[in-house]
Amino acid sequence: MSILARLSARHLHLNRKRTAITILGIALSVAMVTAISGFIVSFQDLLYHDAVNREGLWHVRYSGLDEDTMSRVATEPVFSEHHILEEEGAPVLSLLFDKVDRGLFERSEEVCLRYGIGREQVRYHNNLLIAKGIVPAGYYESLYAFAAILLSLVAIASIMVISNAFSISASERSRQFGLLKSVGATGRQIRAVVQWEGILLGICAIPLGIVVGLLVQGIALAIANSILGTMDSIKFMAEFRVVTAPWVVILAVVAAFFTIFLAAWLPARRAGSQSAIDAIRQTSEIKIRPRDVRISPLTRRLFGFEGTLAAKTMKRNRRRYRTTVISLVVSIVLFVGVSSFGQMLFKASTLVYEDYGSNALVQIDTGTIEEQNRMAAEIASWEGVETFPFRELHGLATIPEHWMTENGLEMLGAGEKKVFLYSLSDDAFEALCRSLRVDPSSLSDPASPGGILINQSGTYIRQGRRHNFTPYRSLTGETLPLTILGKPFSLSIQGESDKIPTAIAMFFSANGMNLVIPEALRQAWSPSDQAEFLNLTVMALDPEGFAEKAEAFLSAGLMNDRYYVANYEAMVANNRNIWALIMIFVYGFIALLSLISITNVITTISTGIALRRREFAVLRSVGMAQRDISRSLRYESLIYGLKSLAFGIPLGIAVSFAMYYALDTSMSFEYIWPTQSILISVVAVVALTFSTMAFSSHRQRTEAIAGILQNEVT
Repeated sequence: MSILARLSARHLHLNRKRTAITILGIALSVAMVTAISGFIVSFQDLLYHDAVNREGLWHVRYSGLDEDTMSRVATEPVFSEHHILEEEGAPVLSLLFDKVDRGLFERSEEVCLRYGIGREQVRYHNNLLIAKGIVPAGYYESLYAFAAILLSLVAIASIMVISNAFSISASERSRQFGLLKSVGATGRQIRAVVQWEGILLGICAIPLGIVVGLLVQGIALAIANSILGTMDSIKFMAEFRVVTAPWVVILAVVAAFFTIFLAAWLPARRAGSQSAIDAIRQTSEIKIRPRDVRISPLTRRLFGFEGTLAAKTMKRNRRRYRTTVISLVVSIVLFVGVSSFGQMLFKASTLVYEDYGSNALVQIDTGTIEEQNRMAAEIASWEGVETFPFRELHGLATIPEHWMTENGLEMLGAGEKKVFLYSLSDDAFEALCRSLRVDPSSLSDPASPGGILINQSGTYIRQGRRHNFTPYRSLTGETLPLTILGKPFSLSIQGESDKIPTAIAMFFSANGMNLVIPEALRQAWSPSDQAEFLNLTVMALDPEGFAEKAEAFLSAGLMNDRYYVANYEAMVANNRNIWALIMIFVYGFIALLSLISITNVITTISTGIALRRREFAVLRSVGMAQRDISRSLRYESLIYGLKSLAFGIPLGIAVSFAMYYALDTSMSFEYIWPTQSILISVVAVVALTFSTMAFSSHRQRTEAIAGILQNEVT
């Protein structure tokens, strides 16, 4: 080992605490690169094994070949393995390519041309090839883009941490570098000392980071497997495994050394370019200009001499102050933004069916009206079950502009619209008519048919904004011409309701006109060759038990599969599980990135206090009490905290708002202020800055003033 390397190793050994913190920062960076890259590889592995377990291991299949052609194709050198299967009574040649890359399609086409195999006879195992990255997939592109963003954030945070560590190290050793230069060391050799520190730190930290990254990956994937096991809507025939690839390890190592190189380059260049006399006198560490350290008189009045001293100290060393504040701001923004995002996702998953007044649905697409009504009556008789049956008919109508309100015209527009005609149960229809003081019998006369207009937009979302408005002017007494499958009809609007009936709430569409009509009128207008379709909206005390019972009842009674049963609470639970799965990975990322930022804060504050030993000794030598010095340091902590919160909280809320507007295009709920996350951030920032400052300054209290000043002079 060269003298420069030994000098670097000795310095790291003598400064074990800062060395340990720097190694921790590098290891966390490597761990995040390893974990994020590993998640992608594990996701690909899950899709690959799921495809194999579902459809078998093959790349391409040729059908409709005679026995001789099959034998010759199977011996082609581009294939490594083949099997002859039977599908629908015909033999099929199933093949594995010797080399799996994007060129396999060209090789397959060459084989097809050689043996006269048509395109319709070729089938590729697309799910397997997508998992292998051979066939492009949109979600993979999104996944890679998301990973690239995360890795970029990791790189930025890591460079901040490691660069700060090297910068502090170089500042602390500036006198040592000056002495080395005074005895003949060149700027290049000084730079080499700093760079050797980076190499030695990397050798220690990178293996540790890879191990930690694999451990994090394993824990996260184990939790993901347990969540996926409880989900009914997503069933994989495989599990997440901790899988890594050579490129993952190489990426982690290269990224770490690249980060260390960038982080060490600027401090090394600064140390190497400084003159010997400036380094010994440390004139470049703190440059004071009167206008740079000017303090408001209000500060002295409010906080006294100690507060003034704290404010001036911050302004004297802006670089260290800025680094600490930026690190805290990054952590606050990430925590507030992502926590708010998690809250919104959870709220979205709970609101999907909350306003419908129902939690299950049964649809029957077979049998006569009498048979369907008999089954609906049987289901309605079950204990703990309330049903809201309805049938529907669709038509088209041209809506004139003068029928629309200002909001309706702006949001929905006039002109040709789809008309949704709903027929409720007799009891529900009569109750609706009575609430509007309309005679239900007057609407059923085929000679003068009538209906009730649902004059309500429901929740209408446009350009990320939620709207709820009255779309039409008062249309009672108006006649609506409409066509149903090309046949003309007309309907008199006899009443209007601003409430959406429970039965149709789940199906209500703001983009069309919604009317309630008598069942007799719907039957008269329905095409004779159209099969009947019954919708049964259900509110059940036990939706899971209801869904199981309804499934068994319908399968036994209908003897076919032309029915559908949905348990919306189970869907909500599945949505929650999906959000929980997403948030496990997101919060894990935020936790690790915050650890890097916290490491940066601790390193900056603790080392900054260590570099100010002489300053504290001078203050004590001229009569300043230790409690006054401690008070000044507490003011510094307060400034760090207030500054970072002043920037971090608004930026975090801005990120939260951006996420809300992105979600509000598909979900409708009011913005949730991240109050809890903000309070946690305030407490965490105050606790971190005050505790770090107090712990770092504790050692200075017991050191002798004369000893410190003598060491500084000599």
